[in-house]
This record gives sequence, C-alpha cells and structure tokens, in this order.
Amino acid sequence: MEIINKSKSKLLTNIKIPASLIKNLFNKKLIRLIIKRQLYKHPFFRNPKKLMAYLFANPLGSTFPLFLQIEVNAQCNLRCEYCIHFQMPGTRRGSMTKDTLIKILDRHKYVVGVQLQGQGEPFLHKKYFELAREVKKRNLFIVAITNGTLFNDEIQEKVLQTGFDAIYFSLDFVEREEQEEIRKGMIYDQVIFNIQNFIQKRDKGSYSTVVGINGVVFPHTLNILKQKIIEFDQMLKPDVIVYTTLSMPTSTQLDYAQFYRRSKIEHKMIRDLPDISSSLAQQTKALVMTNRGLFSKRKSDVCNKANFLYYWFDGTTAYCGERHTIQCDDPQEMMKQNCRLLKKNIVPDGCKGCQYLPYKFFNKQWIETK
Repeated sequence: MEIINKSKSKLLTNIKIPASLIKNLFNKKLIRLIIKRQLYKHPFFRNPKKLMAYLFANPLGSTFPLFLQIEVNAQCNLRCEYCIHFQMPGTRRGSMTKDTLIKILDRHKYVVGVQLQGQGEPFLHKKYFELAREVKKRNLFIVAITNGTLFNDEIQEKVLQTGFDAIYFSLDFVEREEQEEIRKGMIYDQVIFNIQNFIQKRDKGSYSTVVGINGVVFPHTLNILKQKIIEFDQMLKPDVIVYTTLSMPTSTQLDYAQFYRRSKIEHKMIRDLPDISSSLAQQTKALVMTNRGLFSKRKSDVCNKANFLYYWFDGTTAYCGERHTIQCDDPQEMMKQNCRLLKKNIVPDGCKGCQYLPYKFFNKQWIETK
C-alpha cells in the first residue's frame, strides 16, 4: 500500500499545470462570467477525458489539437485596409459544404471547441446554421467572430437558438470616423445598434451566449486604447474585450518583426500590451485581455497556437492559421516536430517571422532585423 501511495504522490508531483492556466482559474471576472452565463452547465465539464486533456494540454501529446478554427467561407462584404482577406489569391474564394465539415469533425475526437469562422464573414454562408448545428451535436464549444454588419434580427435569433457559446464582434479601437474609413463598407451606427440589440435579446431570454469585442490596436491610436476600451465597455456592456496589435503584413512581408518596425510599432509596445489588461481590471465590467499575452517573459511557452488546427473552406489544412504556414500531409505531426525544435531553441522554417513566437524568439528576431 505504501508503494502505491508513493507512486501516486510521484505522479501528482510530475503533473505540471501551466502558470497561465492557474492565473486564469483564479481570475474573479472570469469566475463571475462562468457563473453568470452558466457556462459550467456545458457538457464539456461532464466529460472527464476532455476536461483532463484541456487542463494538461500538451501539443506533443496525443490530444492535439484541442481546438479547431474552421473557415466556413472565404468571402467578406467589407474591405478593411489591414485585413489579409483581399491579399489572398483569387482562387481562395468559396464556401464549405456540410459533408466537408462532418469529415473534419469526425477526424478529431479530443477537440473541445470550434471557431466556426476564418478569413471571411461567416454569416455570408447561406447554410451557416446547418454547419453550426453539426458542431453543437457533438457537444463542442462553438464560437464565431463577425463584423456585425449582417447581424440582423433573424440572424440574432438563430444564433441564440442554435446555442452559440460566444460571439465576438470585430471593432477597432479608433474613433467612429476612422473606423468607417478603415473598414470600407461599414456603417458604424448600424453595427453598434446590432450589438446592443443582440445583448438585450440575450439577456431578456436568459441565453448563455458570451458577447465579446475583438479589435485591432493601431500605433497612432495607442494613446487612446484605454479610453476606447472603457467606452466600448460602458456603451455595449460586453462580457469580454480582446485587443491585438496591428499584425497583418502583405504576402510579400511575412516577417512580422520587420513589418512592425516599418509600421512604427515599437517592440516595447507589443511586449507590454498584457500590462494594459491588468491596469483596466478595476475600470471595466468586462473581462479585458490581449491575445498577445504570450509576449510576457515566460520561458516555458512553446507556441500559443500549438493546440489549434486551422482548416480552409475546401477542407485542406495547415498546422496553424497563419498564412505563411506550410501546408503538409500530416499537420498534426508537423506541429509536434515544430514544438520539439522550439524546445531545442530552434525556430522552424514555417514559423520564422511569426508574431506568435514565444517571447525569447520574437525578441531575438526583432534585434536581428534592426
């Protein structure tokens, strides 16, 4: 019996929970959000295997990937200045079929959630909610990001009835006039109305869907970032606000370090972005965070995209969603190989120049491109 107890103790000692996960688990706003939106009722929390796979995620393990980002269509009704959508080849235009989606979902038994949207506006897909219901059938978390222009009453009702776990609206942290100038085709007031209308419907019907704002930070508007986040928080009352640096170089400028430098985005700005979230903690009701959190000085991170797999609308894939990524026959094995190289302090060819690289690599790239 003593031997068994010792082996159990050794096993528990060897289990390493990521520091970022521990920090998030004790985030008061996150706990309140889970309780308020009743996210704890999701079938995921009643599936011990998936729960353990998520808590102890390891891209080198058998559970990769944990999340899928599935591009349902490669079409958009806006022409945002910084977006990579219109820089892609003309052949990359089309919509995903239901059969293709089913084949993808059947391929991944450990997947926890699906972002049903890629390089395009998802609600342009004529059978979008048929695809969404296929995801829900499998008790997966389902998330989408939309520009909000098509988010009318009919779509709002379908989103709520389908049971989306989260909807993020893409709004940049700039003034209204500049927003319409950057996002060509956007009517700002209409989008704001659509978001407010949706939140009212959700609250009235006691639906659990989380509402988020996802926006870009521009170098020349960094000084008003906090002000705009607080403004969106008070005006829209979202559950989550996510901000990111402008990170969309053209197809001939794949090195993000060089691109940031040319755009006059300082290295310090990117590195210190996570600190803005903590400084806003007491000033907003929403959970504020940045998807550039990896630019902290944590040394153990391999890649914050290492648990994601990206599928194009035609069913082909690469090991992550960045457009400089190399397509391959076995993206799961390719991701594992890349993670092994990163652990050996070697940057893989398909990852060179990427803005998602761990801090120590990105910092080195920045210095080398001066």
